[in-house]
Amino acid sequence: MERKICVTDGEINLLFAKETDRRLIYDMSVEDPEIVLSMFDDPTEFKWEEFRDEKAEFFDEQPSRTKYLLIEYNKEIVGVFCHVYHLAKTENMEFHIWFVSTKYTGKGMGSRVVAMMKEYIHKTYNIDTFMMRPWIKNPRAVRTYEKCGFKVVDDFDLNLFFTEKEIEKHGNGAYSVEETVNMVAVVSSR
Repeated sequence: MERKICVTDGEINLLFAKETDRRLIYDMSVEDPEIVLSMFDDPTEFKWEEFRDEKAEFFDEQPSRTKYLLIEYNKEIVGVFCHVYHLAKTENMEFHIWFVSTKYTGKGMGSRVVAMMKEYIHKTYNIDTFMMRPWIKNPRAVRTYEKCGFKVVDDFDLNLFFTEKEIEKHGNGAYSVEETVNMVAVVSSR
């Protein structure tokens, strides 16, 4: 299936997800039990309805501040990257990334994808602040994000990064306050 490239480094392509990719993204997310267990204690917490009911903007194949992208490596879809824009006190972009299988982790691809997207978002939308909020039980993700310039923020204030409506709807995100590692990277404007 032909998809438009959002950004590439010549080896890794980030492709705009299409409306028809909703089920593919979900299925890839639950394919490898080790990947699922790096995100949830209980794999049944990750529901199809979360993707089925996502806004159309995530899947419309047009550049925007909120998007699902498919990670392509060697002409194979190996993972998913998502970025979500927050116009809060601190304008920011929240990133999410996962791979379909552990056979794609530990090779530096995640770091490359995050670096590519920080640069792309910064240049395209003039966003300087980026956020990632992995699970405390996923230290591999935390180390990867630190390699990408993200720093753990112990005194993280939701009100700086999310609107009241976002906090009301999503609370603290996927995990409890105690289980979320709040990480922020700031890119200085040139």
